[in-house]
Parts: sequence; C-alpha cells; structure tokens
Amino acid sequence: MRKTVKLSPKQDDAYWLLRDKDTFEVGFGGGANGGKSWLGCFWLISNCFEYPGSKWFIGREELKRLRESTLLTFFKAIKYYEVSGAFSYNGQDHYLQHRNGSRIDLLDLKLLPSDPYFERYGSLEYTGGWVEEAGEIVFDAYDTLKSRVGRHLNDQFNIPRKLFSTFNPSKNWLYFYFYKPWKLGNLPQGRRFIQSLVGDNLFRESGSIESLEQLENETQKQRLLYGNWEYEDAPDQVITYSMLDSSLNRIKETKGNRYMGVDVARYGDDESVIALRIGGSLTGVEGRSGLSIDRVKAWVVKSLIDNYVNADNIRVDGVGLGAGVVDMLKKDGYNVVDFIAGAKPVHQPGSKYKFKNLRSQMWWNMRELLKESKASINVESPKLLEDLTAPRYKITSDKMIEVESKDNIKRRIGRSTDYGDATVMAYAPVKKRKSAKAQNLKKLGVYLP
Repeated sequence: MRKTVKLSPKQDDAYWLLRDKDTFEVGFGGGANGGKSWLGCFWLISNCFEYPGSKWFIGREELKRLRESTLLTFFKAIKYYEVSGAFSYNGQDHYLQHRNGSRIDLLDLKLLPSDPYFERYGSLEYTGGWVEEAGEIVFDAYDTLKSRVGRHLNDQFNIPRKLFSTFNPSKNWLYFYFYKPWKLGNLPQGRRFIQSLVGDNLFRESGSIESLEQLENETQKQRLLYGNWEYEDAPDQVITYSMLDSSLNRIKETKGNRYMGVDVARYGDDESVIALRIGGSLTGVEGRSGLSIDRVKAWVVKSLIDNYVNADNIRVDGVGLGAGVVDMLKKDGYNVVDFIAGAKPVHQPGSKYKFKNLRSQMWWNMRELLKESKASINVESPKLLEDLTAPRYKITSDKMIEVESKDNIKRRIGRSTDYGDATVMAYAPVKKRKSAKAQNLKKLGVYLP
C-alpha cells in the first residue's frame, strides 16, 4: 500500500487482536460511525496482499445491502490506499479477486426456509472472514461460519483462524454473546469485544456526531450515539431482555422437584428439544434434529432416567407428531402430561389474568416467574435466549391475554421457537391428576416426590 495506514486507537486495538495468536472471535463496534466497516475492509485488503491464494469472506444478512453499502466502502478503501488495480470484482458470482490469487467471497446470510441449517456453506473453506452488521443475522448463521474458517492455507501461512464481527447494539444473541460478558469482565478465552463509538473514530465524516444527536427516536439515539444496549425491549414482548438478564445464573439449585419440557419437531426443519429444570433453575436444554418419534421417545426415557425425573413431571407437546410420542410413552407406563397448547387454560384461583389458551398461560407464567426472580436460566444457549424473547402478545377486547402462535412466530423470524417452548413447558402450570399415584421410575426402584 502506498499510503500510510492511519487507524484510530480503538481500530488499532481491534486490528492487533485480528493479528494475534490467541483470539478467535473479535467483536467490534457497538455504535454508529465508529469505524467498523473501514476496519473490516482494511483488514481484508491487508490479508489479501500478505497471504497469496488465501480465501476470505464478507457476510451480511442480505447480499443486496452488502453490495450497496459494504462493497462501496471496500471500493473507497482500495482507492484511498491506491491499490484499486490489484482487485477485480466478479458481479455474477459475487467475489473480489486479488491478482495474487487471494479472494473475498460475498455471502448472503439470510435464513432460508429451504436451508434452516445453512448447509449451503457446509462445504466452503475459508482462511477467515468478516460478518458485517451481525445483529441482522440469526445465531445459527454465525455458528455455522465459525466452523468454516481456519480451513484454507492457515497452516501453510501459520495464521490462526479469525472471525471478525461488526455490529450496533442489538437485543439479540449479540447482547449475551459479546456485550454482557464483556461488561462483566468474563468473556470466554479466545473471544474479545471492543466498543467503538462515533467519538472514538478520529477519521469520521464531519457532522457525524451532530446527525446522531438530532435523531428524534430516543431509542435509536441511545443505541447509535451512546452505545446503550438496554434500549430495545419491545412493548409487546412477552419476555424482555431485561427480565432474562437479571435471571441468568441467579440461582443454581441442585435439590428440589425435577421437571422436563419436551417440544417435538413438527416440521422437517424443526428440532426436538428437551429442557430440564430443578426447582426454579433451568439446568439443561438440548435440541436434536431428524429424529423419528420412536427415537424421540427413547431419548425422553433415557433423559428421565439419567436425571431422575418422575414421568408425572414431564410435559410433552402433544400436537402433531408429539401425540405419537405421548402415546408410546404412556403405552410403556410413563404417564407423562400431554400438553396441548390450544387447550383451555388451567384454573388458578385468585389469578388476575384471563388467557386465550394454555399456550398463552404457560408463556405468561414464565414471564411472571422471571419478573419475580423465581426462575433462573443456568444454561449458555444464545438460541434459547432468542427464542424466549421472540413471542409477542396482545390483549383482546374482553381483556384476555393472547400470546402469538408458534406458526406466526416462525413466519416472522424464520424458524420455530423450539428451545423456548420446551423451556416454558418445563415451568408451565398443569392440571393436577385425579389419581395421587405418581407414575415414576418404579421400574428402577426410584421415587422422587
């Protein structure tokens, strides 16, 4: 490069994290005009020059916006550094080619119904990559890309795998994955976050601060100007991020009644999920895809035995394929609770709320437990946190609470809230059985009250 490289102190800190041997994931930004895109472009440009034949990517939720925004910044950067002649752009297959054989692919990271697990990237191999506006994508997209970097000439060049993400404050998986651990000083080894706001960018365009100060929307101003991550709870969210934030690892119980919620996959792209709680603590949540109903049934039986859970305390989604799982379990003597989301709510004397159905009641029950600090989330699962904060609610004309249906949520966010549904089932109120006799682990001689 012919021009002297000038980076702000925050950009320089992030750049050296992108060059060290110990850091794998680097998050940068947390506000508007903090120099995020320029740093990403400079990092990739310098990598292409230094490592001939290496392969990188820039990913964003929509390829169209990547081309109309990030790619234009890339063109500005190579012009500024007077290296435009070193790169050519293939607009048909969407990649930038360096004359020494290095390449930068442009990736569309949108969640597609036909590709819920991002298998279209399953065979790709990259030296490293950059996710721009990471708050736009779902965690599964990011998680998939983690497995695709560090796979192309890294050993030859002796460079570690790197995944660089830039973003503004977003109340989604980024909040719990980067921001909150950074704020508390307990980011996992190999993961770093550097907050860079408009005032930290010494090379910002004139008027950048003033334009942000003139934002009328206070939430947007707090997020983009001040880097405030706490300003995005929607008024119609059943469970807000602030509720979850205060519940994370608040209580860790090892004694008490044990309950399981089982959400059985209804469609090919859904997951079957089992959630386990002990007392008020959620201690485990696991999802598996592609299971037949007999394999789900076997998994449930193994889980209840391994975790000493009475069958009476297991709630299984009895809609669709779940009905088959319930029938098979009961046939073998496991008298689990057949949980029908559209059924009538459970009568709760003294309750000040009315509910459209059992689903609405169980989600509202989870909300109240979190608000009253009676539930604690003791698992690390960005997907679960996304699920729990996804549903919206409305109050109908007869003052009845109706929580958004699972199908409507899937249409809105692109996937089912399987992890969230299994969890709220584990905490849900259920009608007491007429018989006092518990259907438990009598085959093993185990009884837990």
